[in-house]
Amino acid sequence: MKLLLAGEGADDLGGWAHEPAYREKAPELGVVEALLKRVRPDGWEVADAVRWKDIKKYRVGKGMHGAERRNVLGLALRADEAGIPIVAFVRDRDRDEERASAIAEAMEESGAIFPNVEVIGGAAIEEIDAWLLAIRGRKRSESLGDPKAELRGKHGITDAPKKAELVMDADLSDIADDAESLRAWLDRARDVLTPAR
Repeated sequence: MKLLLAGEGADDLGGWAHEPAYREKAPELGVVEALLKRVRPDGWEVADAVRWKDIKKYRVGKGMHGAERRNVLGLALRADEAGIPIVAFVRDRDRDEERASAIAEAMEESGAIFPNVEVIGGAAIEEIDAWLLAIRGRKRSESLGDPKAELRGKHGITDAPKKAELVMDADLSDIADDAESLRAWLDRARDVLTPAR
């Protein structure tokens, strides 16, 4: 199975965040790919990746969060046109509840528009660093004001490679029970990557 990855930058995408001409032959792991590897270590590969700001927006809808909707649908369109059956992304919610709702609605809508593309995605509440703390068992990580500071201060984790390493080395059974956005994302990844479970 081939996947199209998307995320906001190097933490999410690792070496895949670089433009294709500047990527290593085997790009450094990012958090999104590391999470996918923990769900299913093999049987799939990353075919391509795109940073969230570089997604060619699908030209439908209007409104304050139309951009989020158009990005999710644009990502699905890109995968569909390339014959890539799976899209996996994370977008930080950044204390914007409408963003999370718009993303969830667009994911559902993409299934109707692009039936050949499965979407693993969602909004990290409030950001992907909170997910990393939750993976370490930190309760209420999704309500922290500055999870990045706690990750750096208490755990010494500051860069993308260390963040991906945290995911790869963690016991996913230790994830905090209240990390709802992370748990929902992982459940969706399991449904898509291991449909026979």
